Amino acid sequence: MTGVYIGIGIAALFLISFFAYIFISWKNWSQKQRKYAIAGIVGLVAITSSIVWFSQNVSITYTKPSELLSLIDKGEIKHGEQVKLEGEIVKGSIKKFDLGTMTEFELKDKKKKIKVRYKGVLPDNFKPDIQAVAVGSYDGKIFETEDLKTKCPSKYEAAAKKEK
Repeated sequence: MTGVYIGIGIAALFLISFFAYIFISWKNWSQKQRKYAIAGIVGLVAITSSIVWFSQNVSITYTKPSELLSLIDKGEIKHGEQVKLEGEIVKGSIKKFDLGTMTEFELKDKKKKIKVRYKGVLPDNFKPDIQAVAVGSYDGKIFETEDLKTKCPSKYEAAAKKEK
């Protein structure tokens, strides 16, 4: 992970030096050179922002309820840190608030369950016994998320039949 930050730092230094070079020598350039410089700046900004965006998505831990609680107990994940939580929606745990824009429910795996608070419009196939993935943070009592996806039932029903 630190390698990503080093790469971002190097890219930022390169951008700064490139901007300084352009600023110093801009007056002496032809119209064509200025167009290339602007295209270069746009390209470098796009590349740098892509690196930052991808590094943020790569650093999110993907876990199940029992794994999340275990990782927090071990100190490997801190309260409030962004994680992807996957589990099965617990039957009877779904409660809606704020005219349906806030929903509380529980996600479970084979060992543990975690209470989730979701702010947003629910996915179409959101219902009990469906696999869901929430991206958010856990404060020790509740997992807060604004990013919730449900898995396609056909994909994991076939896997469940194979296990039996």
